[in-house]
Amino acid sequence: MLWLVPGLGFLAVDLATGESHSLRALGYPIPVYLVAIPLGLFNLSTWYRTRGKAPEPAWLARRRTGRRRPEGPGEADPNFRFGPPE
Repeated sequence: MLWLVPGLGFLAVDLATGESHSLRALGYPIPVYLVAIPLGLFNLSTWYRTRGKAPEPAWLARRRTGRRRPEGPGEADPNFRFGPPE
């Protein structure tokens, strides 16, 4: 965004006023927006390529792999009392 916004700003000013804000390179005038806009697009594409993926929820990961929770109760622990306290 650092290069893209000023590049678009220079393009708008150049189109609105008819003047050309340019830099001299090898004896030729190069408009500033022709340098700034490609650099801004490059930075934007680099950011887009290197951004991380959003983590997916655990239930969605289980659904994709086909794993499910065990259905029904497992074996009861004999040390755990289900009755009223003694």
